[in-house]
Amino acid sequence: MGEVFIFHLRAEWGKDEMGLPVLTHIGEIGEIQRRPDRIIENFLEYQNKGSIYESFKILEETVKSL
Repeated sequence: MGEVFIFHLRAEWGKDEMGLPVLTHIGEIGEIQRRPDRIIENFLEYQNKGSIYESFKILEETVKSL
């Protein structure tokens, strides 16, 4: 899933303060970061509230509007 963000939204892989993988510079904007594991955890916990694809599309629209 992270590779989709990298390819489509020009994100970069990084690590947070705990050494966990994080997507940084999403849309080439330094302030936007996401942890792929949290996106998946949210989907698993709230399956009726949307999909992983919808999370990607929301972030994509946010990046486009900035």
